[in-house]
Amino acid sequence: MTMARCARCGVSDPRRMIALMTPWFGGFIGLAPEPSYFHLCPACWAEAVEPFAEDAMEKLWEMHPGARGVRPEDH
Repeated sequence: MTMARCARCGVSDPRRMIALMTPWFGGFIGLAPEPSYFHLCPACWAEAVEPFAEDAMEKLWEMHPGARGVRPEDH
């Protein structure tokens, strides 16, 4: 089985790739917000997305229809 290649640098780490939804995280690497997902290697994740991940996840949590005042840390 082959692992997907990093959408940013093309590297493939057979033990660890990070899958992300394009509409929410693709903009960090210049992808159009299509209904799909892409993979990043750990190095590209750390450089391109991780600095903004907390803010992005906060926005996703606010948009989630089931959130209604319940936070992940509450569980």
